[in-house]
Amino acid sequence: MGAFCSIRTDWRRSLTNDRDPRNPGDAIGTDLVAYLMFIMPDVAAVTSVVPALVALVEQATIRIIDVVVLTRDDQGALATLELEAVEHLAPLRDLDVEVGAMLSGHDIEMLSLALDRGTAALVLVTEDRWATTLWEAVRAAGGHIIAGERIDAHRVRAALSEDIHDNEGA
Repeated sequence: MGAFCSIRTDWRRSLTNDRDPRNPGDAIGTDLVAYLMFIMPDVAAVTSVVPALVALVEQATIRIIDVVVLTRDDQGALATLELEAVEHLAPLRDLDVEVGAMLSGHDIEMLSLALDRGTAALVLVTEDRWATTLWEAVRAAGGHIIAGERIDAHRVRAALSEDIHDNEGA
């Protein structure tokens, strides 16, 4: 754990600051929370992603719950950078976003295994607000979401290619 710049432990408080749990529009849909990790050549490359993130938040497509940038230098040392420490993320700080320390040191350690030397990663914990209506319907029916997973792009392309080839023979 000594290789990390920060250890994050106070996520519960940061998730509830200035939030009214009695207001359903403000409560986090706990079944809709996911993490995403984007590997980039360096921290400066994060700049090109920020406008898309801002748009998704402004359109209420996602809610950002946590964000960190991981960097691994050429010697292999890992650094964990918070939102305030990354100048390229300044437009996210300007949004009315409550970012908490939901990612633990262990989470960061596991995610960092995918990070090559000389690269950076943008790690987001988001609430998929686009699915709120579906989530509410599932809950009203007595259910809950139990799983979700991104499918590897290679598998999707292969399946689509097979489907195209199958349809060509029909």
